[in-house]
Amino acid sequence: MANGYSTRNLLKASTVDVTANTTTTLTNNFPISSEDSKSLLVQATFSIVEETTAMTLVLQDSHDGGTTWATVTSSVIAATKAVQTLTFDTKANTGDGDYVVLEDTAGVKWAVAADKTGVSAAPTGAIWTAIAANKKTQANLSAATTAADVAAAFEAAFDGLAGFTSVITSDDTAANGTMTMTQIKGGLVDNVVTKNSNDSGDGTITAANSTPGAATLVYELENNMYAGSDTAIWPLARVIVTSGAGDTATATAVYVSRRY
Repeated sequence: MANGYSTRNLLKASTVDVTANTTTTLTNNFPISSEDSKSLLVQATFSIVEETTAMTLVLQDSHDGGTTWATVTSSVIAATKAVQTLTFDTKANTGDGDYVVLEDTAGVKWAVAADKTGVSAAPTGAIWTAIAANKKTQANLSAATTAADVAAAFEAAFDGLAGFTSVITSDDTAANGTMTMTQIKGGLVDNVVTKNSNDSGDGTITAANSTPGAATLVYELENNMYAGSDTAIWPLARVIVTSGAGDTATATAVYVSRRY
């Protein structure tokens, strides 16, 4: 917590779901005493975050009993977008049926498997078979030779899945067998999975979670009249979150403390 503040809670709210394109009240309207009005700290913890356009946490006050609200201070909530790196080998060294599984921030699984002949059978591993049919496909490697060829075929296969490019961006511009997959929304995702056809091993495709997505975000809003820049809040206050398209989260443990 910010320096100089006690841990005394003046207000605490239960868990609230934040949905897209809304103004969500995280706390009920609460009265502010003359002491509390001069130096307050609001803290909110956000989890299960999916963020595209940036949510904003706002501390407001009202002079007329909640009819009119004015922003005292605010903070933009920006979740980290997960980045995962896939590295492919040459066609000759790639196992037929080796596959990759990616997850988006909504928890949906997407998968592509190597098809070296153009008519090879799909993988039989349990992880593959559990994925919805419209979220997986095979990459035709019949005309591939180099690792770059294999990566390009996998990129085309992933991007060809309906809805994939709206949640994950592929980047094979290096053209060297290495490809990055970047989530369009900030938030937490599972590690990328690579397996051979029957799940008896990890296969020949390697993967790294280059930038983990954010699981939990903690934000603080400070109104400190003593700093010479803010004004006293009076006599009613509330905490809200404004969200744009694609922004969702669960907000918990909102509280307000004051400096003694």
